[in-house]
Amino acid sequence: NPSAFSALNERLLSAGKVRHSDLDSIGKPSIGKGNAIIEAQKRSSLYDTSKLAADPLIAEKKEIAKTAGKGWFDIQPLKIDSKVKADIRMIQMRNYMDPKRFYKNPDKMVKILHTGTVIEGPHEYKSARLTNRERKQTIVEEILGDKKIKDYSRRKFMEIQSEKGNKRKAYKSSKKSKK
Repeated sequence: NPSAFSALNERLLSAGKVRHSDLDSIGKPSIGKGNAIIEAQKRSSLYDTSKLAADPLIAEKKEIAKTAGKGWFDIQPLKIDSKVKADIRMIQMRNYMDPKRFYKNPDKMVKILHTGTVIEGPHEYKSARLTNRERKQTIVEEILGDKKIKDYSRRKFMEIQSEKGNKRKAYKSSKKSKK
């Protein structure tokens, strides 16, 4: 019934709920350009979605704090920076530092880890303790400062380089003999 639509449209227009551009030629709300009801809901403060803290239909996810658990006194994870990453890499490569020691394959790295400082007890001999000059901040600095490890790694490096050089010389000489 067109007259019922026109009366309804006049009331909506006078209340400011609908604009003239939202109505089509017969007075019905136009669907193609944008539904008048949807447009009115967008303009209304009752349907303003930007003011909502969260969608009421979606359950909120609780943030679970990552800790090691009650058995580990709920310690928080360590922030991993470049120094800690270098220490982790050094621990993983410890098999190559000392030829006399054997380490089994490392376990998978855990997500929560902590580092600490070993403090000597009063019952240890003074001669067994590290001097202040020998104390380092990270594992990498400690290994780089160790003369035995430095000598071993330098010797191994030179052995590998000489083997590579011998292979190159043999390859070049075989190429020349084939010509």
